[in-house]
Amino acid sequence: MGKKAAKKSTTSRGKAVIAVDVAFQQRLARGEEPYEAVEALNAAILVQQILLFIEGREEPVEPGWFAGHARVAIRLVGGRATAEVVKFGRGFDGGPYKWTVSNSGMKSDILQRRPTGPRPTENWPEHIRNEIIRALNKGKPIPSAPELAEFCSKSLGYTPDVSAINKLIKDILANSP
Repeated sequence: MGKKAAKKSTTSRGKAVIAVDVAFQQRLARGEEPYEAVEALNAAILVQQILLFIEGREEPVEPGWFAGHARVAIRLVGGRATAEVVKFGRGFDGGPYKWTVSNSGMKSDILQRRPTGPRPTENWPEHIRNEIIRALNKGKPIPSAPELAEFCSKSLGYTPDVSAINKLIKDILANSP
């Protein structure tokens, strides 16, 4: 038997929404690692590529409020990674809440889009290696694959696939002293 389709709901204004965990599972199905998927969801919510809703409310959650009060986090349930919105600040009255995200935001995720046109003329892996070295020399953590994809997009006009960037990061770490 085939898999059941994920149940979709809508806000009363007709916007298609899906549960936060469904969005997380979609990212895992695309090959993202769990922590990478959660980080990408949080980043997309903060820049409104994906709209976050609380059940029963028409308007999406403001990114500024989300930044100061909540995050999408991983929870292990029966040995399976799931995602949920967790609070870490004040501003949560009542609850528990059912959180949903815009389905259209998942489909048009900027991290999966690439500009059309010819292949890059510059060596994007070299640019990423240099960016990682810059971060480490400054004592900062290695930028995430989505951040590095954005960096390439801005500096080279080409957005490499996030999974290719993750593979490059793993290769760099495996070959470093």
